[in-house]
Amino acid sequence: MYQTSVSYMLRMTPHVQDASTLVPLPNTEFQLVGQATGTFLAWPKRLVMSLSTRAKVMREPHVDHANIAEAEDDPISTLLSILPRLRKRPIQLQWDIRVFGVDSSDVPLYISLPDALEIVGGNSMLNISIIQLWAMYMDKLSVEQAQAQVYGFIEPQSIQKSGNTQVQIQQYMQTWMSDSRRHIYMAPYIDGSHWQLMVIIPKEYTVVWFCSLHRKPSQEIKSQLHGIVSGANILSGRARSSKSLHFIYPKCNKQQDSFECGYYIMYWMRAIVSAGITDSWAQVFQDSSPLPEDEIIKIREQWATFFLQSIQ
Repeated sequence: MYQTSVSYMLRMTPHVQDASTLVPLPNTEFQLVGQATGTFLAWPKRLVMSLSTRAKVMREPHVDHANIAEAEDDPISTLLSILPRLRKRPIQLQWDIRVFGVDSSDVPLYISLPDALEIVGGNSMLNISIIQLWAMYMDKLSVEQAQAQVYGFIEPQSIQKSGNTQVQIQQYMQTWMSDSRRHIYMAPYIDGSHWQLMVIIPKEYTVVWFCSLHRKPSQEIKSQLHGIVSGANILSGRARSSKSLHFIYPKCNKQQDSFECGYYIMYWMRAIVSAGITDSWAQVFQDSSPLPEDEIIKIREQWATFFLQSIQ
């Protein structure tokens, strides 16, 4: 089927037994073995077998039922199995208006093949659709923990500079906060190509700022947030005039690689909702070390699980 070229790289020969088999490390160009014939392709070393070893295994067949069961319980493996479906067309997902305060028909969410490959590979910058779905998962988690009136979530696409004016962003956030009256709002925000997390507490005129590069918000963002929080409180009847906005910068995890920022904000959102954190931010978050690899793997698996459940 293949010939070893260099370490971890294989040249796919025309002798393919099953062209519809998924490759172990799919990318946007190749997902099936048949598509990669005649090309060089990355291949996990643990899956490479010499022809002599293969012949021996063929003479002494062995089925590892434990490994099969483990693979069936692995959401990343299951996500791999639907890549051919995503290759044909993206999958659209709907949310209830109570999740973000906007209708999903106005801000459609599509999970595409590149999105799924980001989660499968775990080594690239995350698209906004990945974060949208994660926020939906966090809302579901807060409901299950009877915290639906504690945590609210800002729809990420609706607060990005690209495609939205400052007036539109402010109007959306103010209206959603004043109408839903949650205690805390989590707003995943991408600045350039870097994800950051704003935890907004309108009643307390407080913003908790999480950044995996330990950058602080610009004066422009501070001014905009001040207007949003003040407007939300006035619309809610909690205040007749604005107060100064207080920013908290907890000691949070710092990323090592350039692509990890999306996973970091997903981790912080999950930590806040799971533990029911509502105050003492500087005391709770006191770790600036990089996230362990197993935490990022866990996030990828949880995202894949929620996505797979959402399309059943």
